Amino acid sequence: MNRRISRRNFFKVAGGATTAAILSSCTNTSSGLGPEFVALYSQDRAIVAGLPGQRIPIGVVSNGTQAVDDQSELAVRVLKDGDVIEELTVAAHIVAHDHVATNPDDGHQHSEVNRYFPLRATLPEPGIYDIESQIGAFLVTMPVQAFSRDEIIGLVPGDTFPNIVTPTPDDSAGVDTLCTRKPACQLHTTTPADLLGKQAFALLIATPELCATAYCGPVLETLLGVVEQYPEIGFIHGEVYANVDEVGGNYTDPAIELAPHVKALDLEFEPALYFVNAQGVIVDRLDNVFDIKELRAELDAL
Repeated sequence: MNRRISRRNFFKVAGGATTAAILSSCTNTSSGLGPEFVALYSQDRAIVAGLPGQRIPIGVVSNGTQAVDDQSELAVRVLKDGDVIEELTVAAHIVAHDHVATNPDDGHQHSEVNRYFPLRATLPEPGIYDIESQIGAFLVTMPVQAFSRDEIIGLVPGDTFPNIVTPTPDDSAGVDTLCTRKPACQLHTTTPADLLGKQAFALLIATPELCATAYCGPVLETLLGVVEQYPEIGFIHGEVYANVDEVGGNYTDPAIELAPHVKALDLEFEPALYFVNAQGVIVDRLDNVFDIKELRAELDAL
């Protein structure tokens, strides 16, 4: 996407289109005749030049459907001005299970569109890079733009997390709906301000009712599934909008407003999951799409 899209317009697309259409709207590819990469990250000043292991999640589709098999790996090259910067192998990840696997940790699923590849690459300086992979007979490519830190919107790993308050049952903190999940989740009993500098925590900004695509819909459920396994970590969920009830749940209403904590984080998209250590520093962030394997790895590291 070469133009900046507003949060409201993004949600309008995400709420009203099929996953394939959403993916197609974000595609950058060199051929259009075979498999295509799709960007599963914000392309609006989100990729940080010089950040070690910058997360750049991508999908692979062909004619709007999944183009790789269940247990795929991609051999990926990252280039700048034709020179190879990195060569990486990236394993496929699955957003959510659609059947019970023999091993609940292995993430196996016969998914048509929910597979993604969480590429981690270091883009040393601002500019345009090319991601490429040979998939069958096709050389699939996609440009990625990296920005200097002062051009980046929002907080990135290495930044100090701000002393913000998210809504709880005792303090609405400027929102009229604590949680759009039905029933409401249990991750609203504490706030970042309570834990900052005292305890490691994970904060998920997501609106499950108003963002139900195949990619961003399941992330809260994925997080809820591991909370009890990490008692030493605080878990917090914050909604995106301030006045969901006022507008009757209509996120296309021009009167809808962002929640104060979302404004404080300067977020341009959701979902976003922040991992903050006991010193109050962001150690990583998972944007838009993640599975239980990525989540557990981040929590183990935290």
